[in-house]
Amino acid sequence: MTLRTKILLIVMLGFVGLTAVVFTFARVSVDQAFEQLEKTSVGHDGAIIQMVYQHELRLLTKTALEWANRQGVRELVNGTGADMLADGLHDPPLIQGNVNLLMILDAEGKQVASRFYDLTGRRAVPLPKSFLDFLAEDSFVRVHHHVESHVTGILPLMEQPMILVSLPILPQESGGLIEGTVIVGRWWGQGDFLRMATKAGLGTYQQYTKDDLAPDFAAAAPHLNRNQPIHTVMLRGTSVAAYVLFDDIYGEPGLILRLMKERDNFLASFAVSSRVGIFTVGAGVFFLIVALVLLEATTLSRMRVLVREIRDIESTKHIAAAKISIKGRDEIGRIAEGVRYVLSALKVNRFRWVRSERRLQNVIEALPTAIVFLDTQTYGIRRVNQRAVELLESDANALLGLPFEELVLHQGGHEGWMTLIHGLENRSETAEISLHRHAAEPLKVTATASELSLDEGKLLIVSFVPTGLSR
Repeated sequence: MTLRTKILLIVMLGFVGLTAVVFTFARVSVDQAFEQLEKTSVGHDGAIIQMVYQHELRLLTKTALEWANRQGVRELVNGTGADMLADGLHDPPLIQGNVNLLMILDAEGKQVASRFYDLTGRRAVPLPKSFLDFLAEDSFVRVHHHVESHVTGILPLMEQPMILVSLPILPQESGGLIEGTVIVGRWWGQGDFLRMATKAGLGTYQQYTKDDLAPDFAAAAPHLNRNQPIHTVMLRGTSVAAYVLFDDIYGEPGLILRLMKERDNFLASFAVSSRVGIFTVGAGVFFLIVALVLLEATTLSRMRVLVREIRDIESTKHIAAAKISIKGRDEIGRIAEGVRYVLSALKVNRFRWVRSERRLQNVIEALPTAIVFLDTQTYGIRRVNQRAVELLESDANALLGLPFEELVLHQGGHEGWMTLIHGLENRSETAEISLHRHAAEPLKVTATASELSLDEGKLLIVSFVPTGLSR
């Protein structure tokens, strides 16, 4: 694998990793921002719904107070007046206030007059049985014991919740006894706040706190209290919900209303994060190309030149002609400087070696002993000195490459020759041999041998002197 491929893979892996991290971070950040925005929005809707509910509760209280202060109501509970609720269906405040229930009771909590209105059908209907059962079991809303007493809140009935207000009928003169009770109620479904929620595209669903709560209601319930009556949460990732707590007539948590809407901004956040991801990828590709171009210009191209010049050293006939052109203060420049230092040292050593070789050659040529250099594989003559040429009465060029076996007179054929030459190689003996000479009688010599190791291989150095001279 080339350096360019490695660098390209490293850069691409880094780019892919960076893109994934940036895209994930952008997506998570955008989703969290939109999630927080949607939670805040639906929580604001929940606050508005609760404000409207409190406003409607105050209007019902105002209606109950108006009826409690009517002189005809006092006369009715005292048994001296007529039933004022006979025409209550046509009472504009009751119609405009969406009042379903109007009930008048005496001081002992006994029902004196009552009307229950179906506002949709514009007609009077019987009182709900669940409401009558509640009145029979609990006197909390029927009897008031002091003038400041009042009851407001949610009454959990079987049919549906009822918003209820119960006020005492005060005597006309201060200091008198409480003369009775006025109860005003409205079905939960008739509330303006629910109509507002529907128009705003919010799905509504409610549960009594004393019932078996659905899983999402049960999860939200611990987060709701009088100080924090609204809790927002994401549902299934595609919906956002606000849970709003309403108190019952006893001032205790009585009902939880869930306001839910689809995450319309979810797709918008996905589109935004997708655009961010596309922009990140595009920008990353652009900068990747720029980085690769700069890397090619400043590093890879110089590295290729350096590699080529180092390879050219091998094919250079003369080490002195080798050169490295790359320069610089970076790592590549330092490598090139190191190669130049090595080349300089090689040139110096080469010069010293050539000078030493020439000195050795001059010494060998000047020796009075004849010397022949043989290849240890073929035993061919690789080199001879001048004394050997004179004794053999031949030419140096004619001797080079000639098998030494052809110059030696020996017995026993090739086996006898091998025995002779192996004896010389092992320095086990000094051989008395006869050498052929050009146009002259054979020359008897005393021969010795030694082995010389060189970079290109081993040479066998055979030296010999005429027998007569050796004596």
